[in-house]
Amino acid sequence: MAFNIDVQVLLDSINKLSDADKVSFNEIIFKEYIQSGDITEYHDIITGVKCNSPIPFGDSEQPWDFMHNAARRASACDSITTEVGVTLSKKTWNTAVYTNAIEFCYKDIDCKLKDFMNSERCSDPDPNGTLYLDFLVDLVGQNIRNSHWTKTYFSGITSTHPALNGHDGLFVQYVAISNSRPEQRITIDENAGATYADQKLGYTTGYDTYNAIHEAMEDSETLREKGDTPIKSTRELATNYLRWLRKEKQVNCCERDPQTNVYTLEGLNIYGRPIKVVNEWDKIIKAVDGEGNPIFPELNNGTRYTNPHRAVCTYKSNEPIGTCDSGELSNLDIVYNPYDKKTKVESEYDFDVKVLRDTDFILAM
Repeated sequence: MAFNIDVQVLLDSINKLSDADKVSFNEIIFKEYIQSGDITEYHDIITGVKCNSPIPFGDSEQPWDFMHNAARRASACDSITTEVGVTLSKKTWNTAVYTNAIEFCYKDIDCKLKDFMNSERCSDPDPNGTLYLDFLVDLVGQNIRNSHWTKTYFSGITSTHPALNGHDGLFVQYVAISNSRPEQRITIDENAGATYADQKLGYTTGYDTYNAIHEAMEDSETLREKGDTPIKSTRELATNYLRWLRKEKQVNCCERDPQTNVYTLEGLNIYGRPIKVVNEWDKIIKAVDGEGNPIFPELNNGTRYTNPHRAVCTYKSNEPIGTCDSGELSNLDIVYNPYDKKTKVESEYDFDVKVLRDTDFILAM
């Protein structure tokens, strides 16, 4: 088998629909689960990247002392000169290559699944598994999309899990940078809890966290004048803040829908700064396999999560993703070998992500 699938989930889904034969496979699966969004909502994709190639970026200097008193000149024909320039610094792309392949023979597929895939009896199946392949491509394509979130935020050079190991994701970089920049780090005390129960958020933690982030943004010389700096947040932290708002409506710090006067996750903000829930963070931290075992032990050891409550405030262009070819991020190579009657679906891409300006983010964790 190419992958483990619960046929009954498909059959139950079919029973809910009026005409199963007209339903696409991805609709059946994706109606059962909330799928990941597009990583480009929060990150620019930079192509043509090679490992160890520099990432130049810079800021123009601000010469507040540019114009000088002309009385300093020895004569009217003399000039007073000052330096004008751009401060350049650079980081380096350290792309890692990630790959996965699925191989299957259609004759090995469960008979009930064949019946569904072909809308006919198992005795007369599609010999090449064409419909099954379409379904598989849709599913693998979504899994690749999911992997972008894992690689962007949770990968680490020292990680032991092969899906994480390769390059340092953003959270590894945030922590390393903020260790020496305490003004950019807000501590969420509940993250230190020894058990899942101990990590439950206090009544005002959501508000306290977002308020501290907003104040840190106001205090930052480089961030306070930047536009489009939403707070990206785990869902539980945002929900905690939302419930606090609902009970403390008389607090006038935070905007709400002027029409309905109802606070919602979709319109959540603090002092006008949008709060964006990144469901993918929660899913990765709490991910379990079909038997309920944690997929990433370094994020969930079965007793407690590793920093389940997180938030980051920065701007999109400060966290670009680098790859050789953006097409590789969604590309699938499909090869059918008539000799052994097996189809191979393979994907591979090189990937890195960087915080470009160390001063330009606030981390709560």
